Amino acid sequence: MLVPSIGQGSAIETPTVRLLAEQLSHVVDLHVFALHVPTGEHPVRESGFTLHPALAADDRFSRRLARTVLAIRREHHRS
Repeated sequence: MLVPSIGQGSAIETPTVRLLAEQLSHVVDLHVFALHVPTGEHPVRESGFTLHPALAADDRFSRRLARTVLAIRREHHRS
């Protein structure tokens, strides 16, 4: 799952998206990738799913998107 951003404390900010991620995590091994993160660069386990920050907030969007796609590909190859 790809989300536009996460808030402080590595949490999905949009309640509906967070609920969807939590519900999906009960039936699949869910990995959520965020295009914008305030801090941190390492995956975090959050409410049953793994949250992967793509890049720091100061990076350009095109670089962030490319890095996110590469991170998704790496995760699929590892699974």
